[in-house]
Parts: sequence; C-alpha cells; structure tokens
Amino acid sequence: MKHVAALLSVTFALCPYGTVAADGPVLRLTFDHGLESQPGDIAPVKVYGDTATTPGVWGQAVLCKGASRVLYDVTDALNAAAGTLAFWGQPVDWDASAQHFVFFASLLSQKRKEYVRLLSFKNGNSPTFQFLAQNPAAKQNVSLKMPMTSWVPGEWRHVAFTWHEEGTCLYVNGRAVDSGGALALTPVGKMHLLVGAFTGWGN
Repeated sequence: MKHVAALLSVTFALCPYGTVAADGPVLRLTFDHGLESQPGDIAPVKVYGDTATTPGVWGQAVLCKGASRVLYDVTDALNAAAGTLAFWGQPVDWDASAQHFVFFASLLSQKRKEYVRLLSFKNGNSPTFQFLAQNPAAKQNVSLKMPMTSWVPGEWRHVAFTWHEEGTCLYVNGRAVDSGGALALTPVGKMHLLVGAFTGWGN
C-alpha cells in the first residue's frame, strides 16, 4: 500500500472542547514567516522532505509534497480528555479518485509498542475523507468519514474534529458530517502534531 501526501493547509489549531469562541485556541500554527515560530506559535521539532509556503486562506499556508512533513511537540498544549483539532486544507494535484492515501494532520504518541493516534487523510481505497482515532489501551477506535467526491483541487475547506467523554464529531465548513463514540487521547509518551505525510503504516 502506497502512502503519499500532497496537501495545502493553513492555521492548525488545538482548542478546548466547547469553549473555542470564549477562550480561543490553546495552540495555533501559522506560516507567515515560513516554518519558523512566531509569537504564540511553537517551533517545529523536525522538518522532513520538501516543504514550502504559499498563499493560503489568510496569510501563508504550508505545502507538503510526497513524504514531506513537519513535526511539532504539542504535549503541553493537549487536553487528552476533550479538545478540537482544526485546520484549513485543500487538495492540490489530486482528487477523490486518487488511489493513494493523502494525509493532512495527525496527533501521535508512541512508546515502544504502545501508541495513541488521531489521523486525518484521504482514504486510498475509497473516495472519502476520514478521521481515524485509535487508543488500543482504552479499547477505543473511532472512524469518522465524509464523501470526498465534491471536494475539488484548489478548494479550501475548514475541517474540525472534536473529542470528549460523550462522543466525537467531524465538522466540515461548520457543518457536522459524522459522529462517533467517546475518545480520550491519553499520551503514552510525548504527543506530536504531524503536518503532512504519515509513514507509520509502511508501504
């Protein structure tokens, strides 16, 4: 199975669940000065491959091609019990018919064989956009989806995934498109935000 990424996205945010308007995000990433950190942002832990910035919805966006990706340590910003991961994204040179996986953003925590992860991607086996959340120790596995046939290259959409003790929900452009069971993203080590390709499933 081939896993590649070719995406454009801007303004990644981790927010408290249910209090976004009142409190704002606990972590916000913008790219107006490239991948260097700005006031209120954090610096990347590591940058892999060919990344660049380009005009986004507001300011600059980050473009990740192929296996390129940007890794951030968000351990101190994450509320494992409840939160929201939100971003603007768009297909660049592919559409729903593409038969490969295209990753947007992931939350990952791993220590030896233990792991907790939240992945957002275009599914390579079907024309769907998907959030997959896995916490094996808590026996939690949540998969939220939406059809992707109407999402065309060059079109920006705002995507948000919320989790809390009562359930999970996927929003696209402010509209709830799918919901699922409860989820806790309890880290087993450091928690990282990965913007771009996820290579953990192998080839």
